[in-house]
Amino acid sequence: MLLALIKGIEYGCLGLLVGWIGTRAWGGVLAHVLVGLAVGIVFGGTILALTVGAAPSPVPTADLVSQGLNELLFPLGCALVLFSAGALGSRMPSRDAPADPSKPGEPQEACAG
Repeated sequence: MLLALIKGIEYGCLGLLVGWIGTRAWGGVLAHVLVGLAVGIVFGGTILALTVGAAPSPVPTADLVSQGLNELLFPLGCALVLFSAGALGSRMPSRDAPADPSKPGEPQEACAG
């Protein structure tokens, strides 16, 4: 139950931070990477510490490394996906936009004369 609470707070914070930097002029890919890494370090470190503290016996190093990488890289990947989706969405024409006559193969509206 505690893990679910931490994960909920983690991704809530990630969403808030990514949403906030997405509205800033400096909110490019590097800012998204740094936010993803920061969230991964803070919350991933917390989860690893709780994992080690709650284990009845020492946790194997390989398990800690794989869980640590997962806890670090997953928020980073989420931040990059959100950046990519925003960048792609801002470059896609809307359905209401008129067709560009310089692009062959696209339907063009007849001129009203």
